[in-house]
Amino acid sequence: MKCPIVILFKKRGILINELTKLIDTDIRNQFQLYEKELYFPIQYALGIKNLDNSETKNRPGKSIRPLICILIYTAASIDPTKFIETSLSLEYIHNYSLIHDDIQDNDEFRHNKPTIWKIWGKDKALIIGNMLNNIAYIQMTNGEKILSKKQITDISQVLNQATLEMIEGQYLDIHFETKKTISEKEYLNMISKKTGALLQASVIIGSIIGNYNYKDVSILKKFSESLGYLFQITDDVLGIWGDSSKTGKPVGSDIINKKKSLPIIHCKNTLNAKDLILFNKIYSADKIKHSDVQIILNLLDKTSTQKYTQSLAMTYYKSCIELLNSTSLNHKKTIHLKLLLEKLVSREK
Repeated sequence: MKCPIVILFKKRGILINELTKLIDTDIRNQFQLYEKELYFPIQYALGIKNLDNSETKNRPGKSIRPLICILIYTAASIDPTKFIETSLSLEYIHNYSLIHDDIQDNDEFRHNKPTIWKIWGKDKALIIGNMLNNIAYIQMTNGEKILSKKQITDISQVLNQATLEMIEGQYLDIHFETKKTISEKEYLNMISKKTGALLQASVIIGSIIGNYNYKDVSILKKFSESLGYLFQITDDVLGIWGDSSKTGKPVGSDIINKKKSLPIIHCKNTLNAKDLILFNKIYSADKIKHSDVQIILNLLDKTSTQKYTQSLAMTYYKSCIELLNSTSLNHKKTIHLKLLLEKLVSREK
């Protein structure tokens, strides 16, 4: 299901892809101010420099976290370009987490290029990630001239809490690797932290900038929780059934990597005893063979897991829409957020 998305901000006539370009440009401009040699690995990690030090044409990734933040405060009738720099704190924390994730998971490639640790080593990669995390907070305080002291304090608290929860989620994810049985409730709790925390922060920071009333902030917090589940569950679907020509990964890539994503957990918890023995035998092997990937795919099909997982993603999508509709914002104020949600639930990579 494809969803062409064209979001028009009437005040400036800015399309969402143009807003993404503005985010890209701001990131590039900011890192012109840093020492070139020392900060080159960060520029590489952010996708603004190639390994040969040349400029990239486009950054990989979707910049979804700053985009959501911007869309939230724009719904409060604020110029979408006014707080782009503040929103970039979210992008930097996200990328710092990816650098550390790649070390912990021993992933050698991200966005079809070698990961930071693979090039500079794990010791330097840890430091590079920490530097980027600190830059995020410096970036946030750069908004002091246009944000109140209370707003800066509130945003800082939200970022700190989100970062802590994100790290907690990563710990749980690693812990699950050696845990034989994981319930769906446990998994959803983990992704609410690892993936959801920073997405929730994107919404809450946007509402702080937009000076939303208490009732709307409460609703938007619930919206952000559903958004986190929607985002990760859609990722889980793509990790197994995604079109390899779109995702850049083979079909069943999460199976090959023996990830315990929602489809895997649902399937395991639904299989009969005989099939469960087969499943566990394959997943306990040091390396999963191509023929075994097909067996797991067949078991997923047998338990209607794809249908179940996609249905759950749609449940959270509908929850997001309903929650937006229950705010004091009218339809015109939320249309761009709703279109972005539609893009998220129908994305192919």
